[in-house]
Amino acid sequence: MTRLVALADLHLNHRKSRESAEAQARQVVRRGSDVLFMLGDAAVWDGDTLDECLGLFDDFRGAKLFVPGNHDLWTSEPSNDALNLLTDALPRRVAATGWHWLQGSPFRVGDLAIVGNLGWYDLGFSVDSLNIPKPFYEAGVSPGYVLTRGSPKQMIDDARRCEFPGNKLFARWNDTRYVRGARADIFDQCMADLDADLLAVADAKTVVAATHTVPLAGLLPPRRMLQLDFVRAYLGSPKLGGRMLAAPNVRHILCGHSHFPAECDIGPVNAINIGSGYRKKLSVELSLPS
Repeated sequence: MTRLVALADLHLNHRKSRESAEAQARQVVRRGSDVLFMLGDAAVWDGDTLDECLGLFDDFRGAKLFVPGNHDLWTSEPSNDALNLLTDALPRRVAATGWHWLQGSPFRVGDLAIVGNLGWYDLGFSVDSLNIPKPFYEAGVSPGYVLTRGSPKQMIDDARRCEFPGNKLFARWNDTRYVRGARADIFDQCMADLDADLLAVADAKTVVAATHTVPLAGLLPPRRMLQLDFVRAYLGSPKLGGRMLAAPNVRHILCGHSHFPAECDIGPVNAINIGSGYRKKLSVELSLPS
């Protein structure tokens, strides 16, 4: 058997998150496992906190697997194109710290395979009843935000024509500020990599498939307030889960990103959202045949 512990959303750069992230790292290193799997949002690209976060696990003696999250691509430098970070600069940076970059390079232990990547989103989980046209989601702002802030100016007239509740909803998604370049290209890249990785492990008896973002509706948080309903559009894509479920050897699906724990079973597949938030860190432990 192979023992795997999966973490997500350590957000070491965030002041509310550092203490709990460091405490979780100490606990994981002390308990040990065969495989440590980090499902993104370790920190941000800028500065040293990404390397610092991965360095918290230097004394972990098993294999260390990493897939990125959207925050790992955040940068204040406009020239740092996110697709280049994802496919080149970030893999090299992660590998330099002694971690295995998983996207495009599945991990094998005998008959067990682990695949994973960022995942991204395609607005497939957006809530129609909010009455928010697609251009607002693409800009990362609700109509109510545009009307309240008066920005972006070119969207004000369209915001005035929007219906309730979108025209009263004040919300913004910050990937549109800090992830540089064409975000649709990121989703396409992740889908292509997922397809290729699942094909590469088609001979494995047991596959763990993971994305940072949410791949199944059953792993989304419950609907509780309008701002969170707006955010659902950016939590993931049902297309990701569809590809995973189509692979006959996938038995476990993991994700993070939403900061809300969830679990569901679909046929023989057990799916878990780790659910770590800024203040409270959670983990998932699996014992897998290998």
